[in-house]
Amino acid sequence: MPVTLGGEKAYKIRTIGDIVCSFQWVNEEPAMVLFPKVKRTLTNGAFVLCLSAAFKYTNINYLVSQSFAAAKQMGFEASKFSAHQIADVIIEGLPDLIEMPPEPTQEQKVEQAIGEMLVKVDGKTIRHEEVSMPDMGQMA
Repeated sequence: MPVTLGGEKAYKIRTIGDIVCSFQWVNEEPAMVLFPKVKRTLTNGAFVLCLSAAFKYTNINYLVSQSFAAAKQMGFEASKFSAHQIADVIIEGLPDLIEMPPEPTQEQKVEQAIGEMLVKVDGKTIRHEEVSMPDMGQMA
């Protein structure tokens, strides 16, 4: 099944330096997906850390080895500097990954209109859309 990196279906996205950290669902499981902000090579890809494996990253040896693997996967130089940056992104992102809700079901994805948006040029409406907000199961 193809995975879209980031985009409107992501739960949360942040960019830290040269790395984009997208919190999204991969095969219905919450995941932290790391990928380079700028495509570095034709073969570089993304590094996926699923919630079911998050506990492994509390082991420093595992974190370091996976950080080097992630650097290689994303097309970065496999240096201590790159691995350190990636490890920092992973450690900072673990609380957000743990707090991610389950993937919304089709029923939850039904969005309720909360307003409307008009784009006008010289008084003439050129675009009209309803504004909606998906119910992600969060309470404000």
